[in-house]
This record gives sequence, C-alpha cells and structure tokens, in this order.
Amino acid sequence: MQSYFPLIIVFFCLIVCTNGSTWKAQAKPSPPSRFGRVESKMSGRINYNIRFPEQGLVSSLKSKLRNRRRPQSPLPVTASPTPPLEKAFEQPPFLNFIHPMVDSATLLLAKLYTGGKSKIVPTSIAPMHVLDIPGSGTSGPIVLLHGVTSCASDFTPLASDLKKKYSRVIAIDLLGHGLTPLPDCEGEPRGLPNFNWMTKAVGEVLDSLIPGHKALLLGNSMGGLVAMRMALERPDKVNGLFLISPAGGPLDQKDIGRLSNIFNIGSQEEGKTFIKRMHGLEPPSGLLHLMAWVARGRVAREEVKQIFASITPENFMTENECKAISVPTALFWGGEEKVLPSSHLDFFRSNIPNVAVCNPPCFGHVPQNDNWKYVSQRCAEFTKTYSGGGGEAIEGWLQPSCLERK
Repeated sequence: MQSYFPLIIVFFCLIVCTNGSTWKAQAKPSPPSRFGRVESKMSGRINYNIRFPEQGLVSSLKSKLRNRRRPQSPLPVTASPTPPLEKAFEQPPFLNFIHPMVDSATLLLAKLYTGGKSKIVPTSIAPMHVLDIPGSGTSGPIVLLHGVTSCASDFTPLASDLKKKYSRVIAIDLLGHGLTPLPDCEGEPRGLPNFNWMTKAVGEVLDSLIPGHKALLLGNSMGGLVAMRMALERPDKVNGLFLISPAGGPLDQKDIGRLSNIFNIGSQEEGKTFIKRMHGLEPPSGLLHLMAWVARGRVAREEVKQIFASITPENFMTENECKAISVPTALFWGGEEKVLPSSHLDFFRSNIPNVAVCNPPCFGHVPQNDNWKYVSQRCAEFTKTYSGGGGEAIEGWLQPSCLERK
C-alpha cells in the first residue's frame, strides 16, 4: 500500500502558504536568542524569518523554535573525508523556509492523526523534541528513531498502527532534525558534531519518559545506528532492536563519497531521483514532484551539512561491537534498497548474534513509507517471538512469514 501521507502534508502546506496573514517571510536576520544568534552564517544565503500565527499549536512551536540552539560560528567541513553538499545549498531562496513549514504541518497532522503530544525533553546535549503517543496494545513501549533529513512526525502512518499493538509509542527528533537543534560544537577536535551525542541524548530522553523501564527500539537508517549504540551503551533501556535498513556498517572512502552524493541534490530532477531511490514503490507523478520539493528543502540545511561532514570511520560499527549486542534483534532490509550497499546487510547478518532477518522484495530504504502496515505487522510478530508469545502467523501483503532465524 502506497503511503499518501506526504501528499496530504504538502497540500496542507500549500494551503497555509496561500494565506498571507498566516505565513510571512522576511529577508532579515533573526533576533538574538538566549542560545546565541540564529541567523545563517553562510555567505550569500538569504535567511528567512518565518512568522507564525499567534494561536494554538503553531504559536507554541514559534516559542520552541526561538529557543533552538544554533552553532555560534560556521563549522568547517574541509577536514572531513565526506564531500560537502555543495549543490544542496544552490537552491531557490524559498527553500530556506520549506523545512520548518513542512515540519510544523507534519507535526500538527501527526498530533491529530495519532492523538500524541508534542514534548520538549531537556537533556545535557540539547532540548529534544518528541512525539509521545499513548497506545492500547499489550506490548511495552516502542521508540522510533528516524534517518538523516527525516523527523519524528514522518513516522505518523507507522505510529498510528503501532499504537494498537504497543502500550506507548515515542518518536524522537534526533539532533539537528525536526524541532531538535544541533548543539554547539565547541571543544570538539574537528569543530563538528560528535555522532555519539545522539546516543547520549536519546538515553536521557528515555530516562525522563520511561524511568526504570526498557523499550523496543525501531531505527531506520541513521536511527538504526543510534539504536545499536543504545543497545551497547544503555542496555538498561533496551529490550530489543528492530532495525530497518540500518546505517553503520563499514564504508570505504568511495562508499562515503557515494552516500554523500545521493543527498547532494540541487535540481528538481535530482530531487525526483532521490525520492525514487528512497522508495521501493515509485510514488505517482504528482506526488513525486511534490515530495522532491520537500526533500530539497530538508537537505538544504546547515545541520544536514554538518552531520554529513562529521561522518568518519570511527562512527561505524565494528565486528566486535555487533557481536556484543545481547538483546533480540530483527533486521528488515528491503529487496529494493538503493541507498546503503548490500555489504551492510551481509555485515550485520554475519555479526549480530541470533539476528532475525526479513528481506522482502518491493521495499526500499524507507519501508515504513512503502507499506507501513506490513512493517508494523512484522515488528509485532518479532516482539511476540522474543517475548515468549509464540509468534502467531500474520497474513501479510507479501509473504505470510518472512522472519527467519539464520
């Protein structure tokens, strides 16, 4: 089943944009905040200050956005082995405010659709935004960790189904995404974000929201890497991993450059190619065009450039680290994966103990968008299996039983 949730989001944004009294873009620097100035430091780039209506959810988001921490100075990227995203920043000026507009719209729809609450959780790294959704299921809490350029509210269709199976669904905006800022990088040797910060911040969020309890971590791409790090560094908060196309396998210099180039989109055609590469099922033409605009707006962010510049071999999982994962783990890897190399699948399957592998066709890098109900069913099936519930057979859209022990 194709996910049309992004289309609803974009149409909502377009409706809001046409109301001149609702959204106003001003080509002037934003005022200083208590965390430092928030205007763009990039030469020649117009910084738009989005003025939100003084009412309801968007008014509260305005206050939260004012308090977002921003780097005090431009961060160097030349020292990184990852190529900078030059083309991603050669965009029309209005794309500079596409992502806060889309993120605000998706969050509003996510709250309406799931019944969740938007929360800001203080941590020692940065204030973390989460979407906290009460569930009606019998299984324990599940935590959703997104990939690069995504955000918590992108999980809305999947979360709406998972809440029927789990007691609580917690979707987290990782550092530099959604409404969670990227912290200052003072004191870091390379002047760039420390990738391990995400793990520490997620651990502190769970300490605050589910003290004394563990959760199943569902991580996609970068979120999968954070989930594995959590299993190693905070086993007191993790009782299982459901990894969807997880990043973190070994990459050589050529692979790092290729990965960076995938996100280095500078034109609408490249944006469409990016969306096609992400999905196993190609979206309809009109939806594809709109999704490409949204992707270009999200990639054209200083935070994304800094995160890609921080990628080094030290961030990757080693064989010994994988073998040290002691919690039950499921690995969901679509047959149409076109972002990460297939060597990742082989690496994790060979080194994570007793991993359950699901490798169905027709799924791409973000299976939760291709068919969220199927992903939700497999996640619930896996949970019942490792929790001693027997793992009842669930009729699926593809094949009824694709979780197999190696």
